[in-house]
Amino acid sequence: MLTKTVRIYIAVLYKALYYHHRKGIKPQKRKSHNGALKALISDALEKPCPSCGETMLRHRGDNNYSCIKNNPHSPTADHIIPRCLGGVDDLINFWICCNICDKSRGYLYNDRRNNLEDKEIFSLVLWLILHAHDSTRKLAKTLFPEHQAYFELKRNQLVNN
Repeated sequence: MLTKTVRIYIAVLYKALYYHHRKGIKPQKRKSHNGALKALISDALEKPCPSCGETMLRHRGDNNYSCIKNNPHSPTADHIIPRCLGGVDDLINFWICCNICDKSRGYLYNDRRNNLEDKEIFSLVLWLILHAHDSTRKLAKTLFPEHQAYFELKRNQLVNN
């Protein structure tokens, strides 16, 4: 018998596949979690990014959290499963990571969306889930080395620009 969590992840995988094939479909209307997300971001300040380990900082006088050049290590709320793959705007689908890691995870799908087969969509969604939930990153690296390598390549490119 499948556990509830496994059934949820299977449903997420099929939803991601559906959204990938229906490119013209519009994602659900965004829910507003501004207060809760701002609190999570504030709590993350001065703590290490769960993905790369860099200390997440907000530079003084800079209100533009999303500007990667000004704030490469500022905390940001990232969708674990992106909306373009059917991810929802529920707090359970967010995690706080640094700006660079957020952008690097986005490149995984956006750079390759036209060339991905169904099994690659499944592996990408599983990697995104594991990357956000596995604090050691060992499972994500071991099971999906190609996604991990692409993430690290894009992250290094952003850091060096």
